[in-house]
Amino acid sequence: MRPVMLVATRLATFDLRRYLIGALLWLPVHVIPLAGGLVLQQLFDQLSGHRAAGLAASLWLCAAFVGVEVVRGLVIVVAWTYGVYWWGAAATLLRSNALRSILTARGPAAARLPHSPGESVARMRDDVADVVDFTDESVSLAGTTLFAVAALAIMASIDPVVTVALVLPMIVAGVLGRATRQAVRRRHQRSRALGAAVTAYVGELFGGVLAIKTAGAEDAALERLRAHNRRRRDAAVKDRLATDLLDAVTGTTVEIGIGLVLLLAAPAMRGGDFTVGDLALFTSYVGWLTALPRSIGAALYRLPQAAVAVERLTRLMAPHESADDLSRHTGVHLRDTPPDTPAPGSYTHLRAHETLRHRVCRLLLEKKK
Repeated sequence: MRPVMLVATRLATFDLRRYLIGALLWLPVHVIPLAGGLVLQQLFDQLSGHRAAGLAASLWLCAAFVGVEVVRGLVIVVAWTYGVYWWGAAATLLRSNALRSILTARGPAAARLPHSPGESVARMRDDVADVVDFTDESVSLAGTTLFAVAALAIMASIDPVVTVALVLPMIVAGVLGRATRQAVRRRHQRSRALGAAVTAYVGELFGGVLAIKTAGAEDAALERLRAHNRRRRDAAVKDRLATDLLDAVTGTTVEIGIGLVLLLAAPAMRGGDFTVGDLALFTSYVGWLTALPRSIGAALYRLPQAAVAVERLTRLMAPHESADDLSRHTGVHLRDTPPDTPAPGSYTHLRAHETLRHRVCRLLLEKKK
């Protein structure tokens, strides 16, 4: 998994300012629900008689809860608008490095290209998205972890026993996610390979339309396409089933957590040690706390998917290049003006900046000799 972590670190740091600002915008999205739970605690304690009730105070608390949710919605809009630029730049960096290696790296490119251009296009689209999504998942993981630490501290100050009971299902979900990581990796690798085969075959059909019509092989070509699609569909269903099962395991912590809160809080409420406001706070936090095991589960199944993607993208590059070259910042100009293209100059300049056309001509002359 070392190449994956190297690529993810490079993608996060090549435009560090935009990545950090995007992360700082997304962190409040996960932390703001802490304030909402505290407001609900005060409101329900007033309504249940544990505190001095007053209509004006209750209305102010309701307005505060609505305000917290409005602020969170506005932060989501701003964070989403800003973060999409980093995502696009990171994907462009990977694609440009892979294309640079195919077009300009020394050594024959045909030996490392797939059997058709369609499969290469599929790698540039799907595998690049897998790598960038894995890197982007680190922001959600950091935000949910920060919320979980603060929420568990607040809940532990109210009732440590109920808090410990909420943590146990999350630990079980994390262990199961780690145990199924290899199975997710195998199924995702097969799904990506068969999906690329379908894309490649569709490209071949469009490229050989005249030959297929001349030979009268339309039915045979369509039958072969259906066979490719059946294999791709079966692999995609198994891949999606593995990831959905892992997500379902982490999602069941919501129901288990709420059930444990109700079972353990009932005796404490009868004794007066656990108020209705405390129950509202715990119930509010349980739903948000499940974001942590979900983020952990997402990171666990995205990690093998990203490993498969890095391996497939690196295979397009020259033998002497690695994941380090795949994620190296070689210049992606999305907003800035790109540097001027140097004009052809001396013979030394031509040797230093040999174009693809010169290289192809040289190889053809060597073959004739």
